[in-house]
Amino acid sequence: MSSNQLEGISIPIISYQHDSDRLNALKDLKEYDYLKFNDLNQIGRGAFSNVFSAVFQGKKYALKQVHSKNLHLGDKTIIRELKVLNRVDHPNVIKFYGISKADGGTLRDFLKGKQQDGIFKILWVDVIRIAMDIASGLNYMHTKDIVHRDLHSKNILIHQGKALIADFGLSKYSNEASTSSSDIHGMFAYIEPQCFIQLGKKVERGYKSDVYSLGVLFWELTSGVPPFSGVAKYSINMFIARGDREKIIPNTPQAYVDLFMKCWSSDPDKRPTFDIIFDDLNRISKTAVEIEFITNDITNTQLTSPLISPIVERDQNLEFFEEDNVFEDLISDSRSKSRSRIGTIVERDQNLELIKEDNDFGNLISDSRSRSLNNYLLEDLWKEFSKLTNIGYEFSQISEKIKEIIKNQNQEDDKIFTILNAIPNLSLNFQCLFGFFYLMGIGTDAYPDSAFENFKKVAHGNNAIGKFYLAECFRNGYGTKMDLKKVVFYHEKASEECARSVNSLGLCYLNGNGVKKNKQKAFECFRKSYENGCISACNNLGSCYELGIFTGKNKEEAFKHYKIAADCNIPSGQGNVARCYKKGIGVAKDIGLAKEWYKKAADNGHKYSEDKLNKLDNYKKNHHFFRFIR
Repeated sequence: MSSNQLEGISIPIISYQHDSDRLNALKDLKEYDYLKFNDLNQIGRGAFSNVFSAVFQGKKYALKQVHSKNLHLGDKTIIRELKVLNRVDHPNVIKFYGISKADGGTLRDFLKGKQQDGIFKILWVDVIRIAMDIASGLNYMHTKDIVHRDLHSKNILIHQGKALIADFGLSKYSNEASTSSSDIHGMFAYIEPQCFIQLGKKVERGYKSDVYSLGVLFWELTSGVPPFSGVAKYSINMFIARGDREKIIPNTPQAYVDLFMKCWSSDPDKRPTFDIIFDDLNRISKTAVEIEFITNDITNTQLTSPLISPIVERDQNLEFFEEDNVFEDLISDSRSKSRSRIGTIVERDQNLELIKEDNDFGNLISDSRSRSLNNYLLEDLWKEFSKLTNIGYEFSQISEKIKEIIKNQNQEDDKIFTILNAIPNLSLNFQCLFGFFYLMGIGTDAYPDSAFENFKKVAHGNNAIGKFYLAECFRNGYGTKMDLKKVVFYHEKASEECARSVNSLGLCYLNGNGVKKNKQKAFECFRKSYENGCISACNNLGSCYELGIFTGKNKEEAFKHYKIAADCNIPSGQGNVARCYKKGIGVAKDIGLAKEWYKKAADNGHKYSEDKLNKLDNYKKNHHFFRFIR
């Protein structure tokens, strides 16, 4: 790192563009000599930067180091943070001198220090005090028309017993706080469900978004562990989108539980104002005086799944039947319908990085900025690819989203394909992505044979998502002969890490493809897959409830599951919601809503829904014609 420092950020990072915003942000700020900082200890790490505690002239300060892969974001993000910091002055918002000081590390560190032998124990008065500090600082920011947008326990610093809100790199003023839900930054576990439900749409991340994060922090103060600690990173957004929240810690005062549950409501309009939050906290602090400690067994972290219905034993001789194409995914052997069964992964491959980054302070500037940019884009593509695969999007939907990301970065599909093709010793993740480019013809003509070879290498390298796609190749004959036995084999190999493969195994058991029919196993696979974040499995569960496949028939429960899948942009779920509105299955008949949902599904490439929409339109025209004749 350079010897010229700005809150731990190297001046050269933000000095290569001499624009007026940068100059105005820097003109009144003091520079510090990095060589005079002592006793550096890392106290936080995020997607954009690391934070260290350091001693300067006998006092402790927070020192920020930007990751080298984010240098191309440096100007915009740092200038934004400096502008915000220069506007705020409040005892519960971290103070900015050019250097920020904190002596207790992050809130995450503070809570971790309360853990011993698997038990978290915190004074109830500390919970209320810290909750009040964070709420007070956040309320002040909102009075200055600032939305934080990245509030979590690593961005709360503890200094002399006070909680201080920090890290304003993602903050925006309230009139500019909208963002695309396909470009969400921050820790998923603290982000409101609106950002995950309507993927690709503009989402207003305003004051209520911060209140949602505040509610999660209130819960974390009683648990001692981050939310969704037992859930794979790329599955967290699925749980939040479908309405799951963390379990309530025993012995937490009910009034406090009610408060943070209102804060993390899925409906932004039901989240409380700060007047209500302060009134509730003050009242709770006075009424819950008999509580001394909150304790939590942190070895038993699990979330609740209120939308999963219990298994109901039923007659095993009841035959599966098709009712007006009730769920295309469960009954189709057709290649043309295979795209709605794309696999999922909770990826644990360690070879994600294309360029190994040196986080030493002396190496913040990359040897090749263009390589860093390409690496950053490829990582973004991989994350989106794995996320949408995880949700259960069709191949065509994933392909379009990849193209959109490339276009938004002012790049061309063929250039990214060329970069992937030119890199020696691709990581398993990027090689899997490369195989998908070949399969869907992104930046090249479609070559199923090349796609198959790439997926095969990735699968044999013990990459779960590669195993899933290899199974799909054997199921559909992409670059190889169809082989249902190998379909089952590779899905079973991937099933421990890949929730989507569990869903596909359910399909195999349901239809007897490559394995003996077993409706009980099919239902259990769908259930397990959905619990692990595969939303298309939720659609399949809905069909089980509608048809009574190893469970009692329950049309209301069926509609509920279809609607969850539909809201997450799963085409087969949207088609089923449309059918339910058309026929009154688990919901009141509404032809208008039926047409709306058929159109959404058709726009996502769902052929069955397109046909049904055309029939509804033709029926309406013909119906009016016959009435006129009569």
